[in-house]
Amino acid sequence: RHDWHLMRLYARAGGWKRLAKEPKDHFFVTEAVQHKFLDSENKVRVATAEEFVGRRRVLQECVRELRSGSCLGILVHGMGGVGKSTLAARLLERLTGYTPIVIFEQLSFEVVQRLLNEQCESEAGYDILNRQKILPPVQRLTKFLKQGLNEKNQKFCFVLDNFEANLEARSDGKQVIRISAVKSLTDLLHSVAWSHGGHRIIIT
Repeated sequence: RHDWHLMRLYARAGGWKRLAKEPKDHFFVTEAVQHKFLDSENKVRVATAEEFVGRRRVLQECVRELRSGSCLGILVHGMGGVGKSTLAARLLERLTGYTPIVIFEQLSFEVVQRLLNEQCESEAGYDILNRQKILPPVQRLTKFLKQGLNEKNQKFCFVLDNFEANLEARSDGKQVIRISAVKSLTDLLHSVAWSHGGHRIIIT
């Protein structure tokens, strides 16, 4: 209406109360999460929280799944450029209490090891990652996620961003995971599941 500005709001005696409820998924935006999404040239590839509009229902559904006890992780898929990485960044902001580990494109045990080392403050964790080389990667990761944490209740959320870089086309044209990445992905999935520590994985 052209005269909407003439509207008036009246309240009963007793004072004003809140006109709307605060959303349950209220969160604080942190630049640290955004700057974990770097490409090979160390450039941020995701939109800022101010630039991100919509997808509230998708975010709520994903957070609910990630926080459920039966969920190991989620897969965010779609055409290139639609905002999969940005959605993952917004999810990390809402997953308070999780330490984010963002792996861009190429997945390998060495990459996971390096990123875990960067945040590791535990002598036991450093020893598991770097000195117990007699153990296979999956056992080292599982042991680290159980015994090498900075604190007892530390939880990780691994983001395998732009994971399609690990795919290749078969002779029939179907996209499959490269053999070099299959074991690394399987090891990470198994270690997260076997550690029973509430860690999560997001694949975009």
